[in-house]
Amino acid sequence: MIAQIIGVNMCRALQIYKEAKERNLEGRCPHCNSTISLKKRRQLIPNEYTQAWVGEQCGLSKATIVHYFQGTRSMPVERLIKIAQVLDVTVSYLLEERLPF
Repeated sequence: MIAQIIGVNMCRALQIYKEAKERNLEGRCPHCNSTISLKKRRQLIPNEYTQAWVGEQCGLSKATIVHYFQGTRSMPVERLIKIAQVLDVTVSYLLEERLPF
């Protein structure tokens, strides 16, 4: 049960992390100084913020991190701490049970 809660919360944290990166992108074109729409900014961000990316940042294989995101495998506390650091959230955020989106 706790592995499933952590998996769901990891998915949420990854989505929040991606959205924060999108918001932090400069809203003006560096060449002509015209405004760049949010849609265009999203296209400019490489889709690097994936489950595989989280795994790489933590030194884990893609298969392992996918199991964690799916909630099908529990993890040692050290890995939970590292994943929380990569996603820029607290460990308690990953452990809290929340209502569905």
